[in-house]
Amino acid sequence: MFDGDEWTGLIKVYQLLQKTDCLSKGQYTILTLKRFVTVNQLMDLSKLMLSTVTPYLLLIACEENQLLDEKAKDVIRTLFDTIKQKPNIKVIFTTRSEASTFAFLHHMGRRIFGNGSVKRDEQLTWSDLTTSSQEKLLKKSVKFQGAKISLNGIMSADSPAPNCLSLGALLEEKELTIANPVPIANVYSESYYIGRVFRHQKAIKEDISNDKDVRDSLVHLAKTEGEYKELCQLHPKNSVHWLEKEKPRKLLWQQSQGSLETVRRYIDSDSSHTYTADDLVKLLEQAQHQRAMLISDTAGMGKSTVLTHLSKQTKEKFPAKWVVRIDLHDHTDALKALQKEHIDKEKATEFV
Repeated sequence: MFDGDEWTGLIKVYQLLQKTDCLSKGQYTILTLKRFVTVNQLMDLSKLMLSTVTPYLLLIACEENQLLDEKAKDVIRTLFDTIKQKPNIKVIFTTRSEASTFAFLHHMGRRIFGNGSVKRDEQLTWSDLTTSSQEKLLKKSVKFQGAKISLNGIMSADSPAPNCLSLGALLEEKELTIANPVPIANVYSESYYIGRVFRHQKAIKEDISNDKDVRDSLVHLAKTEGEYKELCQLHPKNSVHWLEKEKPRKLLWQQSQGSLETVRRYIDSDSSHTYTADDLVKLLEQAQHQRAMLISDTAGMGKSTVLTHLSKQTKEKFPAKWVVRIDLHDHTDALKALQKEHIDKEKATEFV
């Protein structure tokens, strides 16, 4: 078994045999190798098997902690010799591929049965588990980017994500680590951090409708999303801005095609929305609504420090969120190569 233990392997074999009607009541036994060795000490199993007339199947799980001493090896040798004399008796062993038991069983099987000894490497997959088993495993805690969280907080049983998990580690109660912790810059120190106030400027002065470019139809203004899409199709090379009226004498910018130069000239800085250091939840809700949010300011104002602080705070408040921090300084060569090309929206997305 790969990525699973001997018992999950045995269950998988049992389910397959049951599905194909290869199991007859009273004609099979399931037990561990350790128990098989113990029973053999109490009675002569080879003598019992030699007297068996009806087909019989042994399903034996070779547990990882089972030490194969000479006594156990002798029992297996005798078992194989007996089975060779009684073709109506079959045995299926399940063991971990990396366990020491595997090498001995494979060697003995090939030596006594030749091609009659069949080895199969089986990968345990998420779909092999029952629904209840999947739900039980998803309740287990993992380290996700350094934060301890239940698996069901970051994935569901029917998503493709569980297929990437190490089932062996989950089944053996080992601590599973998913992704590296969010990188924190060396220069960042929480104790010296000064909280910033973010100003979200979406309010546009109504005077924009009197702008010369707007009057000359070089720049088009839309009041609704439908009107915006229609204007974008009619004027693909011109600037189009969707400005929704919220209150009398107040326009809110929603989306644009082309240059933002005209819109920037009419930003109503007195009506900007502010987010303090304690408004992280509201800020992230706004970012989720906008899909993308840019934090801009002049050089030296602390944008990098703010991003480090935000990534740290985001992970603490929302441990189930996947926080990825990319420093473009690490990709200057790729950026320089892009300067020689025409960079459109698709190209920029591909780069990120």
